[in-house]
Order: sequence, then C-alpha cells, then structure tokens
Amino acid sequence: MKRREIWIATSLIVLVLTLSTSSASVHTYKWPKERYPARVIITGSITLTNEHDYSIPIQTNFTAMVPIPLEHGNYTATFKGEANVSNETIKFRGELTVEEFQFPVSFVLPNTEIPIEEGKEKDFDAEGSLEITITRVSAVPKVKAWISIRGCVDSYGDQKSFGWLKADARLGEWARVGAFFAPEASNWKEDIKDLLYKGNANVTLNGKLTLVFFSGSYNITINTEFTARVPEEIETYEGSATFEGLAYVSNNSILFRGKLEIEDEEFPIEFNISNMYPELPKGTCLVGGQLNITITPISTGPFSFTLYIARLVKASTIAINFSDSNFYISGFWDVYNITWTYIGERRFNMTAKPVVINGTGEFKVINYWHRFTLDIEGIELVSGRVVFLCFRLLRIPPGDINKDYIVDIFDLVHAAKRYETTPGVADFDFDLDFDDNLKVDIYDLTTIGANLGEGY
Repeated sequence: MKRREIWIATSLIVLVLTLSTSSASVHTYKWPKERYPARVIITGSITLTNEHDYSIPIQTNFTAMVPIPLEHGNYTATFKGEANVSNETIKFRGELTVEEFQFPVSFVLPNTEIPIEEGKEKDFDAEGSLEITITRVSAVPKVKAWISIRGCVDSYGDQKSFGWLKADARLGEWARVGAFFAPEASNWKEDIKDLLYKGNANVTLNGKLTLVFFSGSYNITINTEFTARVPEEIETYEGSATFEGLAYVSNNSILFRGKLEIEDEEFPIEFNISNMYPELPKGTCLVGGQLNITITPISTGPFSFTLYIARLVKASTIAINFSDSNFYISGFWDVYNITWTYIGERRFNMTAKPVVINGTGEFKVINYWHRFTLDIEGIELVSGRVVFLCFRLLRIPPGDINKDYIVDIFDLVHAAKRYETTPGVADFDFDLDFDDNLKVDIYDLTTIGANLGEGY
C-alpha cells in the first residue's frame, strides 16, 4: 500500500474510533422515501454573494427527487445554497423550498456574468426567488451519460418483500447493479430490531447523581431499571459504576444520556425517570456520580435469518427508452441465498448458497422512472420503487450516501458509525458496501475519503 493510502486509511480509522466513543450526535439523515423523480423547470434570478453581488438570470431544467405532496404543476419557490464558479460554468447546489416542503437540487449553467481567471474557481453564497414547473421525467440525454438509481424493494413474486437496490451505469459502456431482498414472511427484520436495538441485558441502577446547571448543583436519587447494550465481556455484574453524561429536564421527566464505566469497561446508556423534583431548572445540564448497578443478561441464543443477494456479472445492453422501459440493462446475473446465524455481539456466521450463476436477466425502470423490476431467470420477479434518480454528463462520484449531490464529511461520518457492520447488525447500510463483500470495511471508508469534496 502506498504511503498516501496508508495515511488515508489510518486517518479514517482514527475518525471511526473517535465517533464510536462519542456520545454526541454529529449528523443524521433520512432517506427521501416520500419523494418521486420529476423534471423541474425553473426561471427567475439567483443572487451570488462573495466580495461582490451578482444577479444571475436562471432558465434551466433538471431532475430532482420531489416530495410526493408536490404534484405536477406550477409553483413559486426559493433557492438557498452555494455556487461554484469557474470561467466556463456556474455549478449550483442547495435546496428548493416550495410551500412547506424542501428538497435538494443541483444544476449547472454556463458562466456569462462573472469574470473568473481561467483555471481558477470561486465559491459564492446563492439565494433567490424562482418560478418552477414540476412535470414527469420524459427523457434523458442519449449521449454517454452517467446514471445513478436507488430503490426500495417491496415485492418478490407475489409476496411482500423488503430490501434495497443500487444501480450505477454509464450508457453504452458499463453498469453495476446489486440488490438484497427478503420475503417479509421471514420477519427477521423485527427479530433483529428487538435484539440489537432494545438491548442484551437488564440494568438496575440505585444511588445518587449530581445535576450541574449554570445556576447551581442538585442531588437526586436514582432507582430505575431498563435494558441496554452491554459489552459481552461484562456478562453478569453486581457492584459500583460511574455515570457521566447529560440530563434533559422537563416538567414531567428527566432523560439521562451518557456512559457507564465499570472497572475497565464502559458503554452508552439512556434512561428516563419521573421528575419528582420541582426545584430543578428546566433544560439541559451535566450529570455525574457513583451508582450501584446490577446487570442481568437477556438470554437470546443463536438464531438465523436469510436473504437473497443479486449482482450483475456482465452487462450486454445498457440503454435509455428501450422497449417498454425508461432505462434498461440486460446481462448475466448471480443470485445467492445468504444465511446469517447470530452467535453474539456483532458476531455472525454466514453461509452462501448459489441460486443462479450467470443466469440471464433484465433490470428495468418503468412508469416514468417511478418503479423498477429485476427479472432474473431462476427466481421470482423482484420489484420496487425508485427513491433516488440522477443523471449527469460527467462522472457521478461514489460516496454521496445522503444524496445531497456532494461527497462530504456527513457521508464519511455516516460510514464511520457503521464500520464493520454486516447485514443483520444494527445500522448496516447496503449502499456503503462499495466492494460488495457484505461488510462496511476500510475499503468503503477510503472510497468515500478519496472522493471528499466531489460534487455533481
């Protein structure tokens, strides 16, 4: 490995460790599940601000993921974001606000207004009022465009299903498509949620904690029981522990978030108690103290769950508006039945059985880019809903996980928090698995790190 690659990998590992031990929430996002792909036509003006202000006339169109309540029609909107300006182009990236709805957008215009030295770039704040028209996506450029699609699987044959699909392609040249899905009847999603989110041990706390506000300190009594994710090394325990963290005091309750330290082990906890202390100020404060603690493991035992993994091995046709589809990829596919057996904290055994090897199949995006199907010889028809669509004439960089049209620190933080997760482990994200090895590893983090700052 080259020196620069070693430095990047080491830096990312340090970031992972820092994030995994931090109790603060850095950044969260939700997938735009209640959006649909649409063509957005905008006219008006946007003001660019740096040392000087420039009013840029706007008349262009692009594809965006639009909130479902915004139906096809005409609207008044505001744009707020940033613009990267070179002597040739102005690249806009930000959010459109329409009524009470916001959604991210990205578009490029030729630069005919702002003098920029050739080979140089300059960043501006950008804001303006626009008239917009939202309509269906009818066509995309037939040149060698780059296309990125993400989708939620909702059916497998005649069964309800859940899962995820990702497809990236350059028209006429190459494509990469992968999906995982499982029939909803398997119900392992709920089993995992119960096991990995609700905790693996019952924790009982007794003692006193000190709440520190700007106005003074207050001692309160703790006598409570809850479940938590306790490191397996601790197992059954009865003794003393140190708690440090934050408390959020309201009229009716006190929410505690922080870390318990037992001997050389520590782990995050969160619990609520009723507010029996009317003299306490309301709001956030620091909290700490020594407590008596009893830890009793919750028996889980090994359990197994299964899912299907499908991957495009070799594409034969990659086309726009082919036959009855908006986007079409045919080729040869592999499908595996994956069985995971849970044997403990973040420990799984995986068994992969081939279902289809080099089978013929077709991936289609239909219904004006709203739906997709994956039809592979040897398995039932997989179908679902498109939740992200983007096409560009230039390369779409890998690593933009939250789909705000730039690879940034928020994407890296999202990946770092899921480091070493696999299917079945809480917070595993299939979209982070760039090398398709069913694990978020250092390769995936360095992929994002190598593209930091890349917009599209």
